[in-house]
Amino acid sequence: MSALAKSQVGLAPVLANKDENGVLKTAARMGEVRCPVLVIWGEQDRLLPRVQGERWRDAIDGAELEELADTGHHPQYDKPEEVAGMILESAPGELSS
Repeated sequence: MSALAKSQVGLAPVLANKDENGVLKTAARMGEVRCPVLVIWGEQDRLLPRVQGERWRDAIDGAELEELADTGHHPQYDKPEEVAGMILESAPGELSS
């Protein structure tokens, strides 16, 4: 089984665990994250509602949420240079210089 297939099998239970609004119930453990987090959200994401990103941002201490215009669920593929720039700009230390 390929790495991609394994990751998809592992994601199946996570993706099936949604609330009545279709929002993933993943925020419960997000508070355990102890590193800088930038949630990049595609403005036209039709797979997950923006409130999902807001929940992740709110659940992780110090996390930021940035919305990227004219892109969908995969902003890293739609606008790779912009996403890379956003990551570098928000990264602490040497990466941001």
